[in-house]
Amino acid sequence: MGTSLRTAYNRISNERSSRDIYNLQVRCIDYPRPDLENTVNFLEAAQLSSTFRSAPRPERPLKVVIAGAGLAGLSTAKYLADAGHQPLLLEARDVLGGKVAAWKDEDGDWYETGLHIF
Repeated sequence: MGTSLRTAYNRISNERSSRDIYNLQVRCIDYPRPDLENTVNFLEAAQLSSTFRSAPRPERPLKVVIAGAGLAGLSTAKYLADAGHQPLLLEARDVLGGKVAAWKDEDGDWYETGLHIF
């Protein structure tokens, strides 16, 4: 479950040397994906979503403006659309997600922000 590497390293000068060889042990552990689909929160949300989708459509759908396309705004727009209403989602920035957003820089690397809120 690991790979052994051999490297030369001088402890005193912190430089690599051909005289001193040390074994390094690298361990990679793959944790199984948690069974999220059977948690109470997931099942309650799925039930709520199916209730909205299967409920009779309103005679006059509401036009609702939602300010902010963060997690709350996105989920609110989804539930309103499922219930037969017409949400209009407004976002000031050019990325969705609010505090939990990601964007690509000019080098093509992805940056994520806001994961600390979880």
